[in-house]
Amino acid sequence: MKIRFLNFETISLAIALLIALIPRILVADKYGAGISNDSYEYLSLAHNIAEHSAFNISIELHNLKDNTWIRDSTISQRKFPQVINSNYPAKPTMFRTPGYPALIGFLFKITGEDYNYLIIIQIFLQLITILLLYYGVKNLS
Repeated sequence: MKIRFLNFETISLAIALLIALIPRILVADKYGAGISNDSYEYLSLAHNIAEHSAFNISIELHNLKDNTWIRDSTISQRKFPQVINSNYPAKPTMFRTPGYPALIGFLFKITGEDYNYLIIIQIFLQLITILLLYYGVKNLS
């Protein structure tokens, strides 16, 4: 009995996905959830979607080095280790689209703002993108 799904194409795609997955897992394990420039706004939007059902940016940053609080809604050039939202005046925004913050907000609602789950979802989305690209190019030929 011949198994149909174990052909060269399927095995090649599985190897490509493994090659893509392994470095992502190693980097995520070594560096964890790094917060980069635009992460603050996405996390603020996600928090406000999860907690207040509002698509608003309100950012309160806690600088863990000297234990000071910085409140700002335009912090893309600043880098601080933790984003905590509170009752800083929220501002509606059209700068970000609502899809990804809504996904993060949903994830925060069920996991309690655990960034490790966000990393797992992000890796999963990257692998789905590889699959979509593969099948899209395959259908072009």
